[in-house]
Amino acid sequence: MDDSQRNWAILGKRDENLMHNYYLRMKPSSAEIMNMMKDSFLGIYSTLPPYHD
Repeated sequence: MDDSQRNWAILGKRDENLMHNYYLRMKPSSAEIMNMMKDSFLGIYSTLPPYHD
């Protein structure tokens, strides 16, 4: 895992519980929450500028 992947994983883990608790207030279903979290992280990731070494 290179530095950018490691940093992304750290950010994802750091915000995972915060996002999970936020979505839990809207949807009681764990499956729906995981889909919403996945969509959120993919949306954020897709807006990041390209990374070039």
